[in-house]
Amino acid sequence: LDGDSIGACLALSEMLHNQCDATVDVCGIPTHQYEHLRGVQSWLPDTGLQSQYDVAIVVDGDRFRLSPNVETAFIAAATTVIIDHHKSTDTTSYTLAWLDATAVSTCSMIHELLEAWNEALTPSIAEALYVGILFDTGGFQHSNTNPQTLRLAATLIEQDFDANRT
Repeated sequence: LDGDSIGACLALSEMLHNQCDATVDVCGIPTHQYEHLRGVQSWLPDTGLQSQYDVAIVVDGDRFRLSPNVETAFIAAATTVIIDHHKSTDTTSYTLAWLDATAVSTCSMIHELLEAWNEALTPSIAEALYVGILFDTGGFQHSNTNPQTLRLAATLIEQDFDANRT
């Protein structure tokens, strides 16, 4: 998992918890530099998933990147969703697909979703989104960095988390 995947999972998970009382399981093994992020500690190992989910969401990459246990749970879900910014992603095998190849990162897309839901931008959501945007822009040095990206980063940093720690 890279920073954009981890940040998108964390932010979306918190947003879903704020919107409804559904059980939200997130699995994956974040690398050591992301272990401090709020919510990572509650992630399940791939073997800890339920056998059936109503909805399964993949963020920042196609379902074919999933581990075998996660892919099995994903395929068994009643509804499958992809949120991604990679133009190479094939969206035909999902019930619902949001693909925006012009987005700087999946985390920037999750921020759009946050605004559409009128969700509060908490420090933990802001940090998670910042981590993903920072990763996918190469520390704001890749060509996908633009003024809008930097304005979003500034908005996120204003939420009072330690941006130097990410």
